[in-house]
Amino acid sequence: MRPLDSATLALHGPCLIEASAGTGKTYTLAALYLRLVLEAGLDPAQILVVTFTKAATAELRGRIRSRLRDARLALDGQGEPDDTLRAVLARAGDAQALRSRLESALLRMDEAVIYTIHGFCQRVLQDHAFESGMLFDLEFEGEDAAAGLQVMQDFWRTRFHGAPPALAEFVLHRWGEPAGLWDALRALVGRVAQARLAPPPAWNSIDAALQALDARWRRAATLWANGGEPLGEVLKAYPGWNGNKYRRLAADLDELHAYFAQGRLVLAVPECGKRYLPAKIATGFKKGHAPPEHDFFAAWEALCEGVERLSAVVLHEALRYAAETLRERRRAARRLAYDDLLRELHDALHGPRAAELARGIRARHPVALIDEFQDTDAVQYGIFQRVYGPSEQGGLFMIGDPKQAIYSFRGGDIFTYMSARADAPEEGRYTLTRNWRSTSALVDALNTLFGSARAPFIYEPAIAFQPVEAAGEADAAPLRVEGAPPAPLQVWQLAGEALTKGAAEAAVAEAVAGEIARLLAASGQGRAQLGEAPLRAADLAVLVPTRRHAALVQGALRACGVRSVYTGQDSVYATEEAEELGRVLYALAHPAEEGALRGALLTRLLGVDVPALAALAEDERAWEVWLARFQRYHEQWRTRGFMAMFRGLLRELDVAPRLLGVLGGERRLTNLLQLGELLQEAARTRPPAALLRWLMQQRDQTAADEQMLRLESDEGLVHIVTIHSSKGLEYPVVFLPFPWHGKTLRKNEPLLFHDAHGALTLDLDGSDETHRALAAREALAESLRLLYVALTRAKYTCYLAWGPVNGAHDSALAYLLYQDAAREGQSVAEAVKVLAPEDWWTPWERLAQQGHVRLAPLPEHTDRAPLAPKHPPELAARRFGGSIAHGWRIESYSNLVARLEAAHTAAPLPAADAPRDIHAFPRGAQAGTCLHAVLEGLDFQSEPHERAPELARVLARYGYARQWQGVVERLVHDVLHAPLDAPLNAGGLCLAAVPPEARRPEIEFYFPLAPLRAERLDVCLRRAWAEPCELPPLPPAALEGMMRGFIDLVVEREQRFYVIDYKSNYLGVDAAAYARPALAAAVAQHRYDAQYLLYTVALHRYLAQRVPGYDYDRHMGGVYYLFLRGMQADAPPGQGVFDARPPFEVVTELDALLRGGGA
Repeated sequence: MRPLDSATLALHGPCLIEASAGTGKTYTLAALYLRLVLEAGLDPAQILVVTFTKAATAELRGRIRSRLRDARLALDGQGEPDDTLRAVLARAGDAQALRSRLESALLRMDEAVIYTIHGFCQRVLQDHAFESGMLFDLEFEGEDAAAGLQVMQDFWRTRFHGAPPALAEFVLHRWGEPAGLWDALRALVGRVAQARLAPPPAWNSIDAALQALDARWRRAATLWANGGEPLGEVLKAYPGWNGNKYRRLAADLDELHAYFAQGRLVLAVPECGKRYLPAKIATGFKKGHAPPEHDFFAAWEALCEGVERLSAVVLHEALRYAAETLRERRRAARRLAYDDLLRELHDALHGPRAAELARGIRARHPVALIDEFQDTDAVQYGIFQRVYGPSEQGGLFMIGDPKQAIYSFRGGDIFTYMSARADAPEEGRYTLTRNWRSTSALVDALNTLFGSARAPFIYEPAIAFQPVEAAGEADAAPLRVEGAPPAPLQVWQLAGEALTKGAAEAAVAEAVAGEIARLLAASGQGRAQLGEAPLRAADLAVLVPTRRHAALVQGALRACGVRSVYTGQDSVYATEEAEELGRVLYALAHPAEEGALRGALLTRLLGVDVPALAALAEDERAWEVWLARFQRYHEQWRTRGFMAMFRGLLRELDVAPRLLGVLGGERRLTNLLQLGELLQEAARTRPPAALLRWLMQQRDQTAADEQMLRLESDEGLVHIVTIHSSKGLEYPVVFLPFPWHGKTLRKNEPLLFHDAHGALTLDLDGSDETHRALAAREALAESLRLLYVALTRAKYTCYLAWGPVNGAHDSALAYLLYQDAAREGQSVAEAVKVLAPEDWWTPWERLAQQGHVRLAPLPEHTDRAPLAPKHPPELAARRFGGSIAHGWRIESYSNLVARLEAAHTAAPLPAADAPRDIHAFPRGAQAGTCLHAVLEGLDFQSEPHERAPELARVLARYGYARQWQGVVERLVHDVLHAPLDAPLNAGGLCLAAVPPEARRPEIEFYFPLAPLRAERLDVCLRRAWAEPCELPPLPPAALEGMMRGFIDLVVEREQRFYVIDYKSNYLGVDAAAYARPALAAAVAQHRYDAQYLLYTVALHRYLAQRVPGYDYDRHMGGVYYLFLRGMQADAPPGQGVFDARPPFEVVTELDALLRGGGA
C-alpha cells in the first residue's frame, strides 16, 4: 500500500485508507473534508460522513468544524498552521475565494451530513420515500430484546405445549425456558438472512425429527431385547473386555437396560452409552479377543447421532420463526429496527428503482467519507458500493484499520473489509505511516512484537502488519519514574506452573493496585512526572476483558485507597440501581400493596434495614407515615409527572447522601440519575403502570448509546476500561493485567463463521471439526486484534502480567510469542501446552535484550498503605446571565385557529327516523379520527372483501358498533371512486387509480418559523382566497418557533403532486350541502385555507429539494379537501370535493414570510 499524502490525494474514485493506531485517522478525515470544501467547492450538506456511534459523530463534527476554523484563521495570518494545512491552502487557489467558501461552510456546519450508518439509512429512506417505497410515518427503534423474548415465548408455547414427553423433556433439559432458547439465538437472528446454513438440518421439521428418532429408538429397543434374552446380560458374559476401559461394565449395561425399560423414546441418552458405540467397542477388547457383532450397536449409534442432531433442528425452526415473526410484527406496527433500516435501503438499492435512488443519493452527496470502515458488514458495504461503485463521478473514501476490527459481536465483519480491499484498485489503496501518539521506544517495541511474528493477524496479505514510524511528539514531554523513563513494555512474571485463572487474576489485580498506589505516591513526592507535570491518577488506565475483571481490579484499588472509574459497554438498565428502582417504582405505582412497600424500603436507595423494618411492623403510626408518603408520591407521579415525583423523593428521603456514604456511591448515584433522565423521556407517553413495564423490558435489551453507563466523574480517578470500550482512546500509562484471556468455543454450540471462500456460514450443530477449526481461527484473529488495540492505547509504557496460566496457550499473546516453538504440523497452542517452564520467558528475554521489555517478578507490595484522600476544592454553581425566549414554541394550524369563533348556523341534524347512512354517522373529533384511521391504512386498490376485516378492527378500536361497518364500507367505496380531476386537470384522477408507490399517507413536517404576527400572516393568506364568501380574521397572536403539521395524503400523478386532506365535517343530508358554495363556506369558517397554504409551502419546500429541475407550475398539482360525507362515486366532479391551486406568487411570498424575509 502507498503512503498517503492527504494534501494531494485525488478527490474522486474509490479509495481505501488504512490507518494504524495513533496515525491520525480523524485528522486525515478532517483534512480531506477541508479539501472537498476548498478544492471541490462542496458545502457541508453535500459531503456525507458516516461513522458507527453517535459519540463518534459528535466528535467528528467538532474536529471538522475546528479544522475549517483553523484554515480560516490561517488565511488571515493567525494561528500556527501545520504542514498539511499550509500545503492544502497553497494549492487551493485564490485566498478571497477560499475565505468565502470557509465562511459559508462554517455557517452551514449545522447542515453537515455526519451520521451513524443507521442514521444515514433512515434519512435516505425518508428523503427518497418515493424511490425506496418507504412509508413516511414509520417509527425507528433499537434492538428490542423484550420483543424477541416475547416471540420466543410464543414459539415455546405453540410448539412445545402439549408436545410428546420426549420433546418436552429434551427442550427443558437443553434450554430450560424460553429465555434460554432466546439466549442461544439472539445473536443469530439479525444475521441469518446473510448466512449460508451448513450443514442443513438433518430433518426439515421437529415433527419429522421426532418421528425418525422414535423409529430409531424402537429398533434399538427391539435389538436390545434380543428376542427375550436381554443383550446386556449377553454382553456381561462376553469374554475379553478391557478392564481399564470398561471398569463399570455391569453398571453401564444395567443403566442401558433401565433406559430401554422406560418403554418409550427418551432423548436424554445415558452418558455411559457413548462407550458402546461401534468405534469405541472396536478398541475396547484385550488382544486376541474380537468384539461382539450385533445389529444393536449400529442402531444405537444411529439413535445417539440423531439425538445430537435434534438441537440443530429445534434451533433452525425457532430461528426461522423468530426472524419471520419479528419482521412481520414490526411491519404491522409500522416500526423498523436498526438492522431493518440497513436491509430496507440495501433492498431498495437492488430493486426496480435502484438506479434512480442511487443517482438521487449521489446527486445529493457526491462524496462519502466512511469512518471506521473495518467495522462494516456485507449489507452496509453493499449500500455504499451500489451508490458509489467504481464510478469516478463521485468519491467513496473508506477509512479504517482492519487490525482494530473488534466488534464482530455487533455484526462487524472483517471479511467484508477484506472483500472491499480486494475491490479497491491497487492505485486506490493507501496507508498512514506515522504514529503521533506513542513514544519512539514504545512504537519500536510494538513494531518488533508484531513484526517478528508470521501472519500476526492471521489473514495475510489482506490484513498485514506494516511497521510505522514514530513522529516523536510524545518524546518531547517524557514520562520519568524515579528519574528515568520506564521500559516501553513492563512484563511481570507469574511464578509457578499451570496456574488457575482465578488465582492468577487475584494476584495480578493486587499487583496492579499496588503499583498504581506506588506510582501515585511517587508522583506526590515529585518522583513520577510527565514532562514538568506530576503523573496523575487520570493518566493511568487498566484495560480489562470483562466487567467481572473490572470489579476485581476496582476492589483491589479501593483496598489501596485509590479511587477509580469504570468505563464499559454495559447498560445502565443492567445495574443493581435499575433493579432497585424498579422495586421502588412498583411500590409507588401500587401504594396500597404493603408487601411492595416493604420490598422498596429494603433497597439501598431507601436504606431501611431488616431490624428497622421489623420495628416498623410494631409501630403502626410510623408505618402509616410511610404508606401516606408513598400515596402522596403516587399522586404526584400521576398528576405532576414522573420527574417532579422522582426529584421530590430523592430530596425528601436523602437518597443522594445515603448513596455517597457507601463504597462506590458515586457510581450508584450516577446510575440512579441517569435512569431518572431515561425514565422521564419515556414517561412522556406512558402512564405509571406502562412506564414500569417499559423499565422491566429495557433490562433485557442491548444498550444504546444513551443507555451506556456514564462516568460518575473522571477527575483525579484511575480509569478501568474494557478493551472494547478503549478503542479510540489513549492513556500515558496502560496496565493490561489479563492478556491470557480469550474466547473459547463451547462444545456443540452454534457456529457463525466464514468458509474458505469468505462466505458467512451458520452451523447450528457445531460438531463439524472443519467448521470448528475455522470458527476458532476467526476467534483467535479477533483476539489478536483486541490485543493490538489494548497495547496501542499507551503513550509511554504498558504493563503486562504473563505466565503459565490455564488457557494461556489459546491466547493471542501466546500465538505471537511462541511460533518458533511449534514443530511442523503442530499448532502454536499445542506447542505452548507442552512448553517447558523456562521456555515461557525466552521470547521476552529476546525482546528485553533489544531494550523493548523489562522483565520482573510479579510485585507483592506487601508494605503499602492506603493513599491519603485528597480534598476537592469547594465549588459553586456559575450564575446564568443570559436570557430565555419564552415566546418560542411549536406552532400548528390548530394553534392558529384555536380561538376562532364560529359565526354561522349549524347544519340541521338528520331526523330521528332517518336511514342509517354516513350522514347519521356520529360527529365530532372521535368520529373524524376514526375515519382518518380507516383511510390512512387502506390499500386503495384492494377489493371490498379484502378490506372489510381491517375496517371492522378500526371501528372496534374506536368503539363503534358493527352495524356501522356497511355504512363505512360504502363511504370508502365512494371516496375511492369519486372523480377528483375536473377542476385541476389531474388526468382522470380518483383515489382508486393511485398505486401504492404514488401515494404517501400521514406526512409529518417541521420547518422554522421566524418571529411573525398572525395578523401579518393573515394578510398574505387572504391573497390566495378567490371564493365569494368572506374569511374571518385569524386571532391575534405572536408566532415564533417551529411550524408542525401532518398532511393526510400526498399523491403523485403524471409528475404532478397533490395535497389531499380528509374532512369529516357534517354539512347536511343532501347533495346541495356539499356543493361548491357550501364547501367554500366551510373552508372559510374553519380557515382551512390557512391549513392548505401551510401544507402547500411544506410540500413546495420538500419537492424543491427532492425533484430534479423542480418547477412549481409543472410539478405542483394543487389541493383537494375531501368532505367525506358528501362524496359519491357516481356524482359529477366536485361533489364533496373542494379544490384549490394557490398562485405561485402567494406561495413564494408566504414561504419568504415564514422564513423571516417578508415585508
